[in-house]
Amino acid sequence: MRYASSLAVLTAVFVAGCGSSGDAMTTSSNTSMETLYSYLNSQTLDTRVSPSPYTTNASGTVDSSELGGVVEYSMFPMFQGFDNDYPSSGELLVTGANGATVRLIIIDNVDIRIEFDSDGMAPPDETIDTTWVAFTS
Repeated sequence: MRYASSLAVLTAVFVAGCGSSGDAMTTSSNTSMETLYSYLNSQTLDTRVSPSPYTTNASGTVDSSELGGVVEYSMFPMFQGFDNDYPSSGELLVTGANGATVRLIIIDNVDIRIEFDSDGMAPPDETIDTTWVAFTS
């Protein structure tokens, strides 16, 4: 019993990183086919400090029969946050046909802004200020 209680207080402290990248990856079914080109995904987590910072970065091109074309995506700057909170900084840009874009701008770990632009020419056609909770529900 003495050993069990000692083990209960051990805490793992580490820096972790993982990611994937490649030239192309394709999935298909009877009704659709999606190919991910020139993709890069990476995540880090540092539990040596509290709160524990994390980063998420992603970019690539998706060619999808479900989307009816090609979509490019990139995070710049990468998403950053702490512990289990939503990210507190970063941007995600998605570009589709005719230069149309959707940009997710992280204001903080509570609020985000989403900008829609039908032709890629500034300023955006529509801007929505919302929260992470509303966006993810």
